[in-house]
Amino acid sequence: MVLLGWLVVSARAAVELSRPMGDNMVLQAGTEVPIWGTASSGEPVRVHFAGQTQVTTAGPDGKWLVRLNPLQCNPGNNPQEMFVSGRDSTVTAWNILVGQVWFCGGQSNSTRPVSSTTTARTAISSSANPRLRLCSLKDNYPAKGDSPDAGMRQTPRRQQLSLRLAITSGASCKRN
Repeated sequence: MVLLGWLVVSARAAVELSRPMGDNMVLQAGTEVPIWGTASSGEPVRVHFAGQTQVTTAGPDGKWLVRLNPLQCNPGNNPQEMFVSGRDSTVTAWNILVGQVWFCGGQSNSTRPVSSTTTARTAISSSANPRLRLCSLKDNYPAKGDSPDAGMRQTPRRQQLSLRLAITSGASCKRN
């Protein structure tokens, strides 16, 4: 007896968050927050964060987008988790805060280590704050016509700001 079988392989993609979103991120308080990623075409996607759940469906290109309602700063400064679920997979982003987001860039001194600034001693002695985050993106600009996140194909280095990190990183952005 000869038995012939067929193996059907599904080309389903696991649900994913697009960069720069992920562990240790800070989401802006007081405004709608877009959360986006990819999944299989037509796949329902559910995003759960801070007591709210938003649902959407991935488009024909596999891209999806939800908007979280305006968020309040973290109660008790406790980090939260975000759960993004598709049909067969769930992604969890850990240690997320909601607060004020500041971007520094454009000048060569924005990557200068804090240790080389005139106020280094004071800045370093007060920098060990687990609610401060540093996200470093590589200089990788999208080409004309690329999607807005095309320049973020590399995983961003995102971490809590520590005394060691403040001394050695380009975290010398100053708020006036």
